[in-house]
Amino acid sequence: MSDNTGGAGSAFEAAMAASGSKVTYSGAGAAVAGGLSSNDLVAIIGLLIAAAGFVVNWYYKRKHYQLAERESAARRGFYDEG
Repeated sequence: MSDNTGGAGSAFEAAMAASGSKVTYSGAGAAVAGGLSSNDLVAIIGLLIAAAGFVVNWYYKRKHYQLAERESAARRGFYDEG
């Protein structure tokens, strides 16, 4: 005898597998968060903010350097013509 459920059965199984994975990761995240004290959480948040600040500072310093290079090249071109 053959199974006549068609694609509906496999779609249901795929959806259940995906939701099972999400529940597993959520449970693991809750266990880790529950195991950390408030001091640990504050330290982690502080590290994340410091890392974000570093990235933003690096990005704008890089943009400033590029602008200074373009201005310097433009000034050299202006003085070389004269």
